[in-house]
Amino acid sequence: LIYGAEAGTAFAELWQRHDEAYLDYVEARATGDEQAAELALQALSDYQGEFSRYAAEVNPLLSATEFESQISEHAALLVDQADAFADGDYDRAHELARTAYEHSGGMSALLAGAIADQFPERYPDAAMPEPVPPFRAVGIGLLLAALVLALGRERPLRSVRPCTSQRTG
Repeated sequence: LIYGAEAGTAFAELWQRHDEAYLDYVEARATGDEQAAELALQALSDYQGEFSRYAAEVNPLLSATEFESQISEHAALLVDQADAFADGDYDRAHELARTAYEHSGGMSALLAGAIADQFPERYPDAAMPEPVPPFRAVGIGLLLAALVLALGRERPLRSVRPCTSQRTG
């Protein structure tokens, strides 16, 4: 465990509440129970803030605000997916499920990047390469273009004149 057993237990509890809230929402939509749906949405909203604060506490390199925004967007996609399915719009539900899945990759990359930055000695291969400064990239591009032009151009053959001088000695 990266952050220890206590942090792992706290994470597991938060994650379980997240799963239960989402499944409660899906069930409420399936049965048409608007009150249960509202309670589940409130639990999902509470989870977003709590989980973001937890993640930022264990990793100060992670912005709680940015992470909460990512979680909120992801939760909205999943809620919309459950709504579309409950409304019988299966094509839209499938599209939203795929979008939520794709979104989870970016959210995971944000979290993984913060962990790798926090523990570079554990994850030395995860370091992002420094971006090439724009002026350097342009210079490299111009140099390559000049080389291509210089090497690709046909050069006229020099005329060869016979040697008329005699060397002595």
